[in-house]
Amino acid sequence: MKRFIGLFVFVFCLSMVADHVALAQGRGRGGRGRGGRGGQERVQRTPEDRAKAHVKRLDKGLELTKEQEDKAYHITLVFNKEMESMKDQRESLSREEMRTKMTAARKTMDSDLQKILTDEQKKKYAEIKQTMADRRKERRDAVSEKRKKRRASGENSRPESID
Repeated sequence: MKRFIGLFVFVFCLSMVADHVALAQGRGRGGRGRGGRGGQERVQRTPEDRAKAHVKRLDKGLELTKEQEDKAYHITLVFNKEMESMKDQRESLSREEMRTKMTAARKTMDSDLQKILTDEQKKKYAEIKQTMADRRKERRDAVSEKRKKRRASGENSRPESID
């Protein structure tokens, strides 16, 4: 009887440790972390962080001067703060209103960035934007194709929730 209790306690402790490790890694019972990224949690970056990253990407492709970097940072910071405030309004705005506001904000940011670029940089910027748009379209098409294949094979695209 003592052996049975000792074995039970050992197995129980082992399962508790395994569960604790899985939860510490961001994996619950489903094996995936929050956001379905296999344990990778999406990090919420501040508008300032996003603006710095945006300027870094612009500088890499356009070779900005220090003055252009500063102006681009300010422009993208204003844009990111506007996006942040729109996220807070999600509940009160319709999807179409959100899309309209976001599109207007992007156009404003784009036109403000265009004002600080040289003619050569404007050409490169247009090429970069087109490349990014093509990549987004490819990803969208790939996701759409996966969904079509799942539907055709009878798989659910999303598992049903367990309540």
